[in-house]
Amino acid sequence: MTKELAGAVETLGPVSHIVSPNKLHHLFLPEWKQHWPDARLYAPPGLARKKKQLHFNAELGESPDGAWLSDFDQAVFRGSFALVEVVFFHRASRTAIFGDLIQRFPESAAMGFKGLMMLLGHIVGPHGSTPGDWRLSFLSRDLARAAR
Repeated sequence: MTKELAGAVETLGPVSHIVSPNKLHHLFLPEWKQHWPDARLYAPPGLARKKKQLHFNAELGESPDGAWLSDFDQAVFRGSFALVEVVFFHRASRTAIFGDLIQRFPESAAMGFKGLMMLLGHIVGPHGSTPGDWRLSFLSRDLARAAR
């Protein structure tokens, strides 16, 4: 959390909800909650059990929270032994919002060994993709296909 980032977020309007789309995105939740103490905090499936020191107002599921029900659809993407991610779709702008399930980095980020791994994972360039390591973690493709 930087002053610039907080200012940019606040230009969009008041912050009422802070959402972690998967269990990997919890490191900075305390900072965001401290900055916006009145915002409700939402956990993806399993994160509240993992991070008991954080107080979550609700766990995300297949149905959107009533606060954004009229604006967003959401689905829980399962099937991976390493990742369960909640994916959102903003109806008005027809925008899909992913956390780690789909990634894209500019070519300038592909430097050194990490850059080589990013290139091999097909996450560099103009189009996003699911990184190769995530793809390999999906042991139940039927569960992944069921996300709607």
